[in-house]
Amino acid sequence: TSPTSGKQGAPAAGGAGAAVTGAAGAAEDAQAKVLRVYLVTLDGKWDNHDALGLLDAFETVCGKVPAEAAKDCALTHATWTASDAMIPDDVIVAPGGGKVTVSRLALAHSVRSKATMDGVTGTVRSKRLQHGVMRVVTDWGHKPEVADKILNRMFGATLNVSGVGMTKLTEATTIEDGERFMTFKPRELMLMLEAWSDMPQHMHKVDGLRYVTRRQQGINHPLYGRTTAVSWPTNMDESYQEYMDYSFNDDSYTARHLFIHEKTHFFWGRQWDKKVKHQWEALSKWEREEDTAGGWLTKRATPFVSGYGSRNSPDEDMAESMAAYVLHPNLLQARSQSKYKFFVGTMMQGVRYMEKPDVSFEVKDAKSSYRLPATVRDVSISVVGGPKEDKAVTVKMLLDPGEGWHSPQHVEVSLSGPSSGYHTLKLSPKKGWSPPKGSEGTVLFEAHDTMSRYYENGFWSAKQIKVTDDLSNTRWMMVDQYSWRLYLNNALGTQWAPRYLPQTLALNLTAEADPSTGAVAPVFTATARFQQTGAPLGGSVVGKDAPKTPIWMRLAAHRTESPSSQGLTAAEWASNGAGGSTYPVYGEGECVKDTAWATDGTCTVTFKLAPSHPAGQYYVTMLSLGDVAGNERWQFFTQQPKGVVCCGRVGNQGDDEEPTFVRLAECKGGAKPTVAKPCVMPDTQDPELDVASVTAAVVPAPASAPATAAGKAALLGQAVVKFRARDVGGSGVGTIVYRVMDPQGYSHQGYVQHGNSDTTVFKGDPAAWGEFEAHLDLPEGSPAGEWKVESIQLHDKAGNRRNFQLIELLVFEPL
Repeated sequence: TSPTSGKQGAPAAGGAGAAVTGAAGAAEDAQAKVLRVYLVTLDGKWDNHDALGLLDAFETVCGKVPAEAAKDCALTHATWTASDAMIPDDVIVAPGGGKVTVSRLALAHSVRSKATMDGVTGTVRSKRLQHGVMRVVTDWGHKPEVADKILNRMFGATLNVSGVGMTKLTEATTIEDGERFMTFKPRELMLMLEAWSDMPQHMHKVDGLRYVTRRQQGINHPLYGRTTAVSWPTNMDESYQEYMDYSFNDDSYTARHLFIHEKTHFFWGRQWDKKVKHQWEALSKWEREEDTAGGWLTKRATPFVSGYGSRNSPDEDMAESMAAYVLHPNLLQARSQSKYKFFVGTMMQGVRYMEKPDVSFEVKDAKSSYRLPATVRDVSISVVGGPKEDKAVTVKMLLDPGEGWHSPQHVEVSLSGPSSGYHTLKLSPKKGWSPPKGSEGTVLFEAHDTMSRYYENGFWSAKQIKVTDDLSNTRWMMVDQYSWRLYLNNALGTQWAPRYLPQTLALNLTAEADPSTGAVAPVFTATARFQQTGAPLGGSVVGKDAPKTPIWMRLAAHRTESPSSQGLTAAEWASNGAGGSTYPVYGEGECVKDTAWATDGTCTVTFKLAPSHPAGQYYVTMLSLGDVAGNERWQFFTQQPKGVVCCGRVGNQGDDEEPTFVRLAECKGGAKPTVAKPCVMPDTQDPELDVASVTAAVVPAPASAPATAAGKAALLGQAVVKFRARDVGGSGVGTIVYRVMDPQGYSHQGYVQHGNSDTTVFKGDPAAWGEFEAHLDLPEGSPAGEWKVESIQLHDKAGNRRNFQLIELLVFEPL
């Protein structure tokens, strides 16, 4: 089935005079009321429309009762001025909080205006100004007590679990105590409030969602590993969600999506009846299949917004689709018109969303195609090798692209062992292959791979085949539709993961001079003892089946007033880490046996930090040991009250160990770090983007690019996004992540390469504005129409990061 273009009808708005203001005299007293209730004086040119918008935003965020609003939002008198300039986050607060400048872009759609959409009469507005008010009253999340008041009043949830306690809250789930959890970072709180406020009013509160928790930085989930977030909608009357680092250490696209996704699980588990669920299941032909992981199976390949939703269950499918409907409505429309209509008519009470970009560009392509990738007609598998030998595995798939196949395909299959281990097969087109008679037009894809003799003995399963083209169109197919039989006859197969030897982790601090700049930077070296219990550790056997590294660790820090490395107070441990926007550092290392015949040995991981990293108590949060068979074991390090042992009752790890803390001091009195005496000059400021400088255009493909590269579609051209950025905090701009959304709603993520992309220490003047360019190849067949610059995220060398959202969501609500 070919998807539609995903182009939705734009609302026909009434114009300035069509604002819906409620009572007849509401516009006239808006300025007086915003002063009386919210202590805001409007300075300069404010018309009735803008004053009403600000009043509505304050009423929504802080409430309408004067005494409660002033208390909940900790209001003090402030003068607000409207500016024609583009402002990051739409608002600027002067030191002291007495003066606020707001961009008129945030005011433009802040009041409901009459509109029609696809023949339906209603109103259209934006919550952009509402988000701006949230940032001001919470100080961008640095006032968690205010954020919690808003969370409780608007959404019926709270960050405060002291009344029930984490031990009680998790007794039916993960059986843990509070030391495995921490407070949210400021930017994380803002993403939560903004994402949930974007949902329709009737979905702001949901039965059972009472507590929102955040796991300690740098540790996996004990049951689900590297997952991003987990919801427990039915484990108790007042239940909870939990979010991990993985929720936030990508750009804000992931976090905003997750907050809506996880909330949807509570609607599914607690609120929607069987009739609604059965209607949803029928749309993708979900069927109960007890022999599959998760107990569900669908034979539909295309009407999904993600592979995660298609391979798991109708619950996950709904959660993924809900997030797409709110944040990327064109994506759901393009993938499934029937699901989109179901949302409009059944779930959302007619509320619809549109994306209005600050910056966009037009793609014109006569060959533009909305076809999905090829279907798989046939699968064949060959495994060659003796019981004690590595296996030569060949997988062939015959793909039928149908008419109008516009670009080469990529096929990926993720395998899992009978009880442990993993392996990924990537298939490519076979060069020079001619289809036999009766199979004209088909294409043969194949993978030739080696699977270790140490992989677990038995059948290796694959739930899903993912087929993708160069335009990011995707088809997901359940392998149950084919005869998938991949059996490894491995006499040496094992499911025993390497073992960390208790109490052997050591952490040492040194320093070294950066070879390019001469700046002295801190270096942490972590060592740990291991024991091989089955297969050799990763990296010690040649083959694509071997993990890249046998060990990885995460290094984190907490702020502390202690001058030594003696640990943290309970309050310091529960805090949000060393910085409001910094996250643990990931590091890989190597493991060496004591002798060739020994089972024990030592692993080493080195972390090279910038001279501007946060000061504080540094420690390894967790380590992971892996072998060539894909078996993995973790060890967590958390600070516990004296005499308490936590929490190895569930999951793939033993009891936690106390962290080994090493203090990295701040350079004082103008001192500079030296190799003999490491210290840091912390940069606590986020990097800056000149939002007015962002431009985008399509240019011809570079002359160096071949007309048709191997395995790639011919290029139509290249999208170039230009902008200026700097870091006045002193560490300098490092990693830059951008997202561009195509007319189908698909978000294309990429990284900007520049002279300081991969350096530890910034070369040049970090406070000077730098010119940067993002380049996105546009293959022939790219969707024609308006492409939107969705976001730019800047990281600096100290680990601070800031995301700049460049798309405004407009909300249509039927009358």
